[in-house]
Amino acid sequence: MDEARKRFADDVISAMEELNVSVADLAALLKVKKFSVYEVRSKGLTPKSRYFLPLCEELGLDPRAYFPDFERAASPEGESLARALRSGRLGRGLLVKTAACLLNINRMTLSLYENGKCLPSKAKLARLCELYGLDPVAMRVLREKAAAARAGQ
Repeated sequence: MDEARKRFADDVISAMEELNVSVADLAALLKVKKFSVYEVRSKGLTPKSRYFLPLCEELGLDPRAYFPDFERAASPEGESLARALRSGRLGRGLLVKTAACLLNINRMTLSLYENGKCLPSKAKLARLCELYGLDPVAMRVLREKAAAARAGQ
């Protein structure tokens, strides 16, 4: 295992202990089997793994600390509302739990927004933009595109 993956695996273990998150809890949050979490703890992950970024988000780890070339979407142009919201939260260094608390919404609700399963109301979107430092006009445009795409399904 290369140095970055080993450091990532060690930090996952430390973060889980610090946050008092069990393997079963983390597996449930990421919607993976417990075996996958054990694998991460023993072998680390690469950014190509489908749950690398969600794992970093849940544990408050910065992906670029392990893989400097890792790029998060920096601007909302050409991206989805969900991705823009997640990127905005990560850009502020907020955990899902912390952001949800600051927004006075349920953690699951924020997760639904960030996974594109649900659209925030215009008022909630304004609060999200304020907290994350996002351009409200650009976010409203992305929200309207997402709403139009949903209507067309």
